[in-house]
Amino acid sequence: MLQPLPLHPDGSPTVDDGNFRYTAFAVRPEAKTAAMRPGGRREDEVIIGGFARFIGYDLVSLDWYRGDKTFLTIYWQPTEQAPPPQDYSVYIHLLDANGALIMSWDGEPLRGAYHTRWWEPGESLLDYRVLELPADLPPGPASLRIGLYDPIENRRLPVVIDGAAGGDGLTIDNRITVH
Repeated sequence: MLQPLPLHPDGSPTVDDGNFRYTAFAVRPEAKTAAMRPGGRREDEVIIGGFARFIGYDLVSLDWYRGDKTFLTIYWQPTEQAPPPQDYSVYIHLLDANGALIMSWDGEPLRGAYHTRWWEPGESLLDYRVLELPADLPPGPASLRIGLYDPIENRRLPVVIDGAAGGDGLTIDNRITVH
């Protein structure tokens, strides 16, 4: 397992010196297949793109404040299917009470340190995310939706929930309030 280490005084794991961007990770090989216990664990089986099992998530708080940061951990486990032949990215969407997109974050899983084409069955993968909230974010109730997509073709991967088609994304929490 790779866990990002804070390098910057503000606690973020990335430092940019103007020439290079640095991220440090703690490596814990024994954790590669450790059991995962997310706070927001799914009881149903959620498979995205045929190769990524969504186990659950941890969210620091359901109360989000404009201009602040919040932290999200997504728990992945590769399925028994062979790894995909290419890399995919994660999208995270914040939706208002009517389902309209108000904010999004995108990027490779595990900060690009462990591409999806390298994922192996049985691994426990923690995807740590820092979600920066703009000062002009509209206040009110919101929900968080995630999924995987092909960044080259901008095509979202299908979600299957307990063997049934579930669209191209998964709402993981609908109890967020933006203040």
